[in-house]
Amino acid sequence: MSRRVTSKWTKTTAQAYGDNESTRCGDAAEQLAYDYLTRVYDQVQWHREDREKQIAGKDFEFKKKQWKHSYSVDVKGNLHDGTFLVYFDEMFNKSNHRMMHVDVATGCAVEYSRESMLEYVSNNMQLIKTDKYNKRYVSLKSSDPLLMRCISHFRPFRVARFPAAAII
Repeated sequence: MSRRVTSKWTKTTAQAYGDNESTRCGDAAEQLAYDYLTRVYDQVQWHREDREKQIAGKDFEFKKKQWKHSYSVDVKGNLHDGTFLVYFDEMFNKSNHRMMHVDVATGCAVEYSRESMLEYVSNNMQLIKTDKYNKRYVSLKSSDPLLMRCISHFRPFRVARFPAAAII
């Protein structure tokens, strides 16, 4: 996770965090997620420039015609070799429904309910570490059977393979 280079609201992640590998990876992850979501759902809104939605963790909202309500997802480009990071405190301050971690190199993604992950981490506080910016996180392996059982009790992981795309 990078530090913001400005405290002002910006329309792009590169303006907020600088043009670097991390922001390019995050942008590529969102593009892959958008490509996937538009193929699966009838309605998809990308809130790239909406400050309130971004702060709430709602990168996208998606819906099928037969659903009464739409759902929101926060996309992270931090899935590598089946391992992903979850920033615990950040999840408490969001109001999105789902989280999606994308591996931009392979096009794979792990998706889960934000509330289910909060409960899982709350029940496994020994997993929490602190990064150099004093932010609490957990490093999780998507193939961990205990994690998959706990999450699937609420909503199962969905692992998707995105089609080949222009990756950074």
